Amino acid sequence: MPYIDDTTKYEFVKFKDGKEVFAMVREILISSKLELHFPMNIQLAPAATGGVLVHLGPYIPFTKEDSIIVDTNSVLFRTSISKQFINYYDEACTAWLNIRDNDKMDIKSGRQVFEEHREVMEEVIKNRIEEGDMSFSDELNQMLGEIEQEQESVVDGSSHAPGPNDTIH
Repeated sequence: MPYIDDTTKYEFVKFKDGKEVFAMVREILISSKLELHFPMNIQLAPAATGGVLVHLGPYIPFTKEDSIIVDTNSVLFRTSISKQFINYYDEACTAWLNIRDNDKMDIKSGRQVFEEHREVMEEVIKNRIEEGDMSFSDELNQMLGEIEQEQESVVDGSSHAPGPNDTIH
């Protein structure tokens, strides 16, 4: 049965397959295994406002189990994590447990998400047209006119090809 004791430490674990997690780690000395409590995947990305965006998500989101056992041979290295990341990890674990244990996770297929986006966009466009905020007729007529002009110039040979002094980027 998994448990957290005085030997359990907050750690960054990098596996030999390249995956990286934060977890509370307890060594199981008699079997050369590690017990990882609430392992969280780590994703880093540049933040739009500068700095780094850190996203932590459950390593195995499809279970009610709070820990996993891994063989120490699958681990490339492990190290402690700073207090700043421990607080962030604890917040992510608390948020995940709230979602998981209170059935707040709405799982959808890609098709469902596509249909929901389509319906929302249709409604927005319909409302904007009905309110008179959008009129596509002028833009459509202009585009059609430009297309006709391009086709006519190609047919009658009057299309303008770049000359030797024209700059092409």
